[in-house]
Amino acid sequence: VTILVPSRALDDSTRAVRRATVTARAQIAARDLVDTPPNLKPPLDLAGRLVQLAGPTCTATVHDHDALDRLGLRGLLAVARGAAHPPCMVELRYEPEEPLGHVVLCGQGTVFDAGGLALRPNDAMIETKAAMAGAAAIAAACSALSDLDVRVRVTALLGLTECLPSGDAQRPGDGVTTLGGTTIEVTDPDADGQLVLAALLELARTYEPDAVVDVATLGGASVAALGRYAAAVMGNDQELVDALLAAAGRSGEHLWQLPLWSELDRRLPSPVADLVCDDPRAGGGAIVAGLFLRRFAKNLTWAHIDCT
Repeated sequence: VTILVPSRALDDSTRAVRRATVTARAQIAARDLVDTPPNLKPPLDLAGRLVQLAGPTCTATVHDHDALDRLGLRGLLAVARGAAHPPCMVELRYEPEEPLGHVVLCGQGTVFDAGGLALRPNDAMIETKAAMAGAAAIAAACSALSDLDVRVRVTALLGLTECLPSGDAQRPGDGVTTLGGTTIEVTDPDADGQLVLAALLELARTYEPDAVVDVATLGGASVAALGRYAAAVMGNDQELVDALLAAAGRSGEHLWQLPLWSELDRRLPSPVADLVCDDPRAGGGAIVAGLFLRRFAKNLTWAHIDCT
C-alpha cells in the first residue's frame, strides 16, 4: 500500500501508519486464534501460542494444573474436570521503566464449551471455539504494548480450559470454594466463564492493582440485548467504564454500558452456599453475570467486557 501525504504532514502520518500497523497486526492475530479449530488449540497448546503472540517484551509464566491448585484457582479447576486436556493459566507481565500505574487484565480462555453436563445443542456448541476470545484479545493487546510505548505496568491472567461432559464433570448442585473463601453453588455447569473469571479476579486482588478489566464471552444474554454489533461493558467505577467507552470510540469498536442493578443481586444468594453461579430465571443474564463478578472484584477498580 502506498500512502501519499503532504511533506509537512510526513512525521504525523508516519506515526499514524505505524500505530495502525501495530494495532491491526494485533487484531488479526487475535482473530486468527479465535478462528482456529478447537482440536488445534487445547489449553496447553494455546498457552504456548499466546506466549508467542505476546512477544519478548512480556515475561511469561504458564501455570499448569498443579500450580493452579497451589494458587487456589478452584473455579478454573472445577470447569476443567470433565475435560481430557488439563487446564492452565498464562501470566504475562509487561514492566516498563518508571510505570505510571498497574493494570491487571483477566481473560476467559475456554477453548471449547460443550456446556459440561448441561450439554448445549449443536448450533450453540459449534460457535464455542470462540469462547477463548477474551484471552486472545488480551494477549494481542499485550503484544502491542511496547511498540505503542505504553507507560503502564500490565499483568495479564488468562485462564485456559475446556468445558466438556464426562463421568467426572462438575454436576448441578456441586460446590466450589474460591481462593478468598466464598462458596459457590454450581446451578449451571454451562456458566463456566463466571467460575473462571471469579478465580482470576480473586487472584488479581492479591496484586493490589490500580485497575482491573476482565474480558469474556459469557453467553447469549448480551447478544440478545445488543446483537452482534457491540460488546457490553459494566463496572463499579464510572471513570474506568468511561475510559473504555472512549477507547472503543477511538478504535472504531462498539461498546455499550449495561447497568449493574442492585435489585437483581437478590438472585445470587444460594440456600446452601454464598452464591449461585447463574440464575436463568432472573432475566437480564448479562447483568446478573456482571453482578456475580462484582462480588469477586470487591474493592478493586473494576470493569467487565462481555464480547460474546
